[in-house]
Amino acid sequence: MKCPNCKSLNSVILYQNKNMPYGIYLQDKNIDLEVALCKECNFVYQSSAYTAQYDINIKKLYASYKIFDMYNFPNRNYHHLKALEFLNGVVKNHLEYNVLEIGSNRGDFLYLLKESYPNINILGCEPTEFKNLKIPTINTFFDKQLFNTKFDLIILRHTLEHIKYPKKIVNEFTSLLKEDGKVFIEVP
Repeated sequence: MKCPNCKSLNSVILYQNKNMPYGIYLQDKNIDLEVALCKECNFVYQSSAYTAQYDINIKKLYASYKIFDMYNFPNRNYHHLKALEFLNGVVKNHLEYNVLEIGSNRGDFLYLLKESYPNINILGCEPTEFKNLKIPTINTFFDKQLFNTKFDLIILRHTLEHIKYPKKIVNEFTSLLKEDGKVFIEVP
């Protein structure tokens, strides 16, 4: 398979796990998980994710995701609070300050950010079909064509590692930044 990042054919398989469930909410579907390393650009990727069937199953997985009921809202966990602390001094508390979180889940982090900076504008983009969200959210996979505004801050927290074409999405969302805009990316 071609590397999804640089298109090289020089990859090596690092890990395989046959007949693995997609996840706790999609146990009836399995995948032959395969992780590869591109020897040209050192990109590590899930080579088994680049099929039409994988895309169908992932959409079903997001549609059935049930984390909404697992924690009180907003979840003030350690990781949210440390991310807020990290952004202290970056966020400007005024009405023209626009924040987009890609992969906002049920909106806990954006809610806490708005609580800390009440004058900012927040917007989430989340493919999971959560109902009764307490923050403005576009319930779909990210597509830069959905937006007609520029953002001061774009956030991806534990999202980039789920993206099949990370280079492409980074190029797309950075085109939505204001001239002095910032990006906050957090990955495991």
